[in-house]
Amino acid sequence: MTTPIRITRPLLSVLLELAEDADPRQVNVLLVATPASDLVAQGDAPSGAEHGAGSGRTVESVPDLALADLDPETPVYSDFYFPDVGNAVRNVFGIDLGTPPGQAHGRFLSHPEGDPEMSVRDDLHAVVLVGVPPWTAESVTAYDRRSRRCPLEIVAAGAEERDFEG
Repeated sequence: MTTPIRITRPLLSVLLELAEDADPRQVNVLLVATPASDLVAQGDAPSGAEHGAGSGRTVESVPDLALADLDPETPVYSDFYFPDVGNAVRNVFGIDLGTPPGQAHGRFLSHPEGDPEMSVRDDLHAVVLVGVPPWTAESVTAYDRRSRRCPLEIVAAGAEERDFEG
């Protein structure tokens, strides 16, 4: 049996909104996992009723996994790197300055044409999430490094808010 891939509901909402906004172009976003012990439980919104950031639409009724049900060391995808950060340097010199080395072990890809399967062009990471229209939680498929489908579990939690230091 394959290990479930876990993602916070707020991150999933943002990824689906990015994909919907970019449609018909593809989105390719690096994902960062956080140990469950470093996340904050979100119990204010009823399961499956949280709204996407500014979209006015609900993130479907996929049930949430309670943060308390996870081992504290369980990795949960909770953050992402903006897709365009560091593009100028990467395009000229081939160096990605937008992502610290070794920090992103996952990737979210949108397939606007509607095919949820991994393709030869998709980047290989430890975890790849593929989203397809209609851009709902049910339309996201998780894959491991060997392109095997994995269960996707949505965790009722979020990363702690941090001040931007720039």
